[in-house]
Amino acid sequence: MSAALKSKVLKASLGFWAPVVWRVFLALAGLELWTGRGMADSGVVETTQGVTWSGDIHPITGGLKVIPRDGKEQEVRLDQVVSLRFQRLEIPRVELQPAEERGWRGQYFAAENFEGPATVRTDAQLRFEWNSQLAAASNRAPASAFWQGSLVPLVTGVHQFALRSSGRASFWIHSQLVSSVDSTNGLRESIGEVALVAERRYPVTLQLHRQPPSGSLQLEWSAASLPRSAIPNERVVIRPSITGSNDILRGLLATYYANPDFSHPRLTRVDRAIDFNWRAASPASEAGIGTRFSVTWTGSLSVPKTGEYRFAIEAEGGTRLFLDGSIIYEQWEDRPEQTYSIGTAPLLVEAGRPHSLRLDFFNEVSRAKVKLNFYREAFGDAPIFADGLRPSAAPDRSVPVPLDGAEGSPTASIPAAAGIWFNDGSMFSRAPLTASASEVTFVPGGVITKVPVASISRIHLADVPQDVVAKFDPNRTGAWLHNGDFLEGDFLGMDAKQVRLGSILFGNHVVDRDRVLAILIRAPIARARKWNLTLADGSRFFVEKLRIDSTGLAISDSLFGALRVPWSGLSHLQADSVATPPPSSP
Repeated sequence: MSAALKSKVLKASLGFWAPVVWRVFLALAGLELWTGRGMADSGVVETTQGVTWSGDIHPITGGLKVIPRDGKEQEVRLDQVVSLRFQRLEIPRVELQPAEERGWRGQYFAAENFEGPATVRTDAQLRFEWNSQLAAASNRAPASAFWQGSLVPLVTGVHQFALRSSGRASFWIHSQLVSSVDSTNGLRESIGEVALVAERRYPVTLQLHRQPPSGSLQLEWSAASLPRSAIPNERVVIRPSITGSNDILRGLLATYYANPDFSHPRLTRVDRAIDFNWRAASPASEAGIGTRFSVTWTGSLSVPKTGEYRFAIEAEGGTRLFLDGSIIYEQWEDRPEQTYSIGTAPLLVEAGRPHSLRLDFFNEVSRAKVKLNFYREAFGDAPIFADGLRPSAAPDRSVPVPLDGAEGSPTASIPAAAGIWFNDGSMFSRAPLTASASEVTFVPGGVITKVPVASISRIHLADVPQDVVAKFDPNRTGAWLHNGDFLEGDFLGMDAKQVRLGSILFGNHVVDRDRVLAILIRAPIARARKWNLTLADGSRFFVEKLRIDSTGLAISDSLFGALRVPWSGLSHLQADSVATPPPSSP
């Protein structure tokens, strides 16, 4: 494996942006994709007789063998299976390193914004109902709090983190925002997806910014073989010597957009400083961001002493700097291959209060670079910029939690995944490698290497926000771009760099692939299906015929042809003989 490819694999594992690119990197590296479970295929089988069996599950010709932990093994024929769900029945403990202990390190503040003295304690779980039987020791929600630890995943793959709050809260891995809630009336939920590597330690932080006295807060996770549950104490570690340094309290909140006009945000994180030289590369290709992009950094600046200060900007791209809502510098054009460096005139900045700060940057052509420093005029060129920065509040990514028995689900906030969406609503969670007008090809290593274009409804080249999915017109064909434009035309093919469309009215289009969000090929079609399969990589198939042997599943279907799914690649199998239309939005 080349050094460049190793770098990409490492970047995907640490950056955890778009899950589909993570899987492609693993495939390119020749790594096993189906690593969602360990050697013990534990799970739960429900039968047509209403019996539920749990234990280690093994495939046999024509059905399953279930070996309970404390009972006699059972054989179940395929036609007796209503549901098979692989999940860990036991959660193993992380092996502690020197000076580690289990749990979350919590700091509770009587004041908002994590100010003033804090009460420090270790909590086993992040699930609180204040003024209830499950109340915290104070029986009252704190004005603000944050919890930190190192999360150690059990499995490699895409994880979902569901944050519920009746106030304002946010969950971060490293400095990247995963899920956030801002509620002033009732319980809301935000679900974010992250690709993680098993047994690696990830620094995580849950912030509680605001909560009513009688409030609720909980954080849960799920992944292949891990049903949704509170994050177990066995998988979180802390070091007692660390009292909770919180890196995401310092810096500016950075929002990275997929195009130069500040629309379609793809990545939100806290940047401790603005000092980036992307050259001719994308700042985050794994998030669906190409070389044409924009960024906004927002927050506040506090200075220790009133005096004259100046800002210095070095950039390749357009920049615009605001202080207290007023533009203090603007160079709003992207000049090809031209770096400029300039400082503002001395500005009087008062101590004792925060000053709002915002920097806008865009890159449309050529190379990209931006650096911002802050100097006190009386003391020469020593920058003092980072210490006084505080990031803006995280954007709200939540939806209301429905009352018991009410229709609707907060999971609707999850973006539609990158990959191939078939005519019946099935989804293969990999972006294509290349395509012609008749056939799409994928990186080798998955259950599908080629598929006819006639079987495909649409192609997502990145995770698609639900508000964009809602705008898809099944009667139109063409390409949705990251900037919200739609190019009409029939799909003619793609390669690693370009997507080709053809139209009698508008002629042929060739558009850069990194500008395309989704390709609409045809309207979905309802059809009967016998089985619903969810794979360990997040793919979902509705299939007509299924056979089990000692190594896995053999699928026969008019849309996909003959497929082979290794046993370790299966996450969930559900019998479903009802003819239902494909979902209007995933």
